[in-house]
Amino acid sequence: MGDVRGIGLLGAVELVRDRTTKERYEPAAGVGRRVALHALADGVIFRALMGDVVAMSPPFVITESQVDHVVEALDRAIGKVEQELANEG
Repeated sequence: MGDVRGIGLLGAVELVRDRTTKERYEPAAGVGRRVALHALADGVIFRALMGDVVAMSPPFVITESQVDHVVEALDRAIGKVEQELANEG
């Protein structure tokens, strides 16, 4: 992750190849979209924005356990995409 930002319940995570240099992924890799799709399979909807930013806007009536599920789904989705990218070489 290159940057995590938010205001209220709106949040965004910028996905980068190198955390220190903020080197971006090639657009063709579709990293943000891939993370969003893995999270969707886990029951959580994220939006993939330009520049491999994953945005989230949960409902105002979300419970603490649901917030935990959202964070865990994001973590799992990022991990799956990291593994896919490693396997692709």
